[in-house]
Amino acid sequence: MTILVEIDNADLAVAMAATATSALAGDQVTYNVAAFNRGPLDGTGAMLTTRIPANSALVSATGVYTVAGNVIIWNLGTLPISTEIDQYVTVQATSTGPMTGFSRITGTLPDLDLGNNTTRDVAPAGITDWWRAEGNTTNSVGSATAILENGATYVAHGYDDTGFSFDGVDDSVQVSSENLGSNYSVDFWVYPTRSSGLEHLISNDYRSTNLGHSISEATIWNTGRAAAAKSSRQPTASA
Repeated sequence: MTILVEIDNADLAVAMAATATSALAGDQVTYNVAAFNRGPLDGTGAMLTTRIPANSALVSATGVYTVAGNVIIWNLGTLPISTEIDQYVTVQATSTGPMTGFSRITGTLPDLDLGNNTTRDVAPAGITDWWRAEGNTTNSVGSATAILENGATYVAHGYDDTGFSFDGVDDSVQVSSENLGSNYSVDFWVYPTRSSGLEHLISNDYRSTNLGHSISEATIWNTGRAAAAKSSRQPTASA
């Protein structure tokens, strides 16, 4: 005898697009956040959230929403099968830099595909490598590989959802050799938890010299290229 058990479920999904991936202070960026229900049942208790960049201030948002810090929250309630709901969020950059947003959708019914429940805007133009640290070392843009070394792991709440976590002693993310030319830039966000000391943030080799940028009070050691792009600037690292 074969017994089939079917679980009531709704495949909720979210997509996100931005009018710009970086901005100068004072510029405005608009995000289109789209919520979907791919079935097979109507979604219930659907909640849509969008986290705006730390270097931005909310200008406006569509729909009925609440704000908690830098997070916009829409209580969508029931989301019928094959329905799409689009919300728009406009922010103003408070400082020059990347304008990476992050969105998530949840519901009360089981969701058998959680891979499409979170998203962010696309990689900034010119990016050659991007390690998102989403529980893995996958390069979502380029081909250069990365591996965790000496116990490095992941943290659930980084700047944009998950991130790499380091002990400040010898943890690292080792990135494979790649020729980016004589000029390139490196960007990553650091949350320091030490009150003293000096550690490398990025280097050609963590056993040798620093790549021209150090920061005190940081637990990050040799982070590797979180995002690398060809640029007319001299090698820099920002935190």
